[in-house]
This record gives sequence, structure tokens and C-alpha cells, in this order.
Amino acid sequence: MEYEYKNQTCCFSGYRPEKFSFSLVVDNPQYQQLKSDIHKAIACAILDGFQFFLCGMARGFDILCGETILEMREERKEWRDLQLIAVIPFPEHSENCSEEWRLRHVALEVRSDELIYTGEDYHSNCYFERNRYMMGL
Repeated sequence: MEYEYKNQTCCFSGYRPEKFSFSLVVDNPQYQQLKSDIHKAIACAILDGFQFFLCGMARGFDILCGETILEMREERKEWRDLQLIAVIPFPEHSENCSEEWRLRHVALEVRSDELIYTGEDYHSNCYFERNRYMMGL
């Protein structure tokens, strides 16, 4: 898959909550620092010309980044054209998540500019296929 705007596209995929050395809860200073660092990195990407953001939609880092894009679109008028594209490995992807992460996943889906499903159901390579899609391979 080759994107029309590949040189303006950034992809998010990363750690799940259990892989972090700290808890991803709002009152945790390390979590707040992570959110700030994500915001700064995305702002730098925007200043470098990135406008399309593909989110792998997994619990943890992916969803944090997607939520940050939505927050940033509200912050500044010139960022309202940023495009959030949810790249989901299969339709039932969020069904086995905790209620919190499932609700966050659904909220991102609803507010994304586009939903792309890279598969029809779970299989051993579905996340690999999602990542390859996001990289345009």
C-alpha cells in the first residue's frame, strides 16, 4: 500500500500498559511526563510537515498518541486539519480489553477521520500485517 501523502504521515504503535515501568493513571507524575513528551514529539512532527497520523489502536502508547492528536486539534486553529486514521487489525480488536481501554478505543474510533481494518479476524500475524500496512509496505 502506497499512501498519497506518505512523506506527511506519522505512525503510532508501541508499548502496552503492562510494559511500562509505571502505571498509566492520571495522577501519576511519570504518566503526566509521558503525555507531555508525546505532545512535544507530535508538535515537532507537525512543524516538520506531518499532517496524517496513523494509530495502531492498541491499548497503551497507541491510544495515548491518538488521544493526543485529538486534544491538539482542539488546542490550535491551525492544527484542526490534522488527520487521525485508526488502523485496526480486525473489527473485534477492542472486545477483550478492560472496560477503560475498550471505551477509550471506541471514543477514538468515533472521532477518527477514517477507520481502516487490515484484517477480518484475529490470527497470529494480524498485528504484523497492521504494522506493515501503516509503514506502507
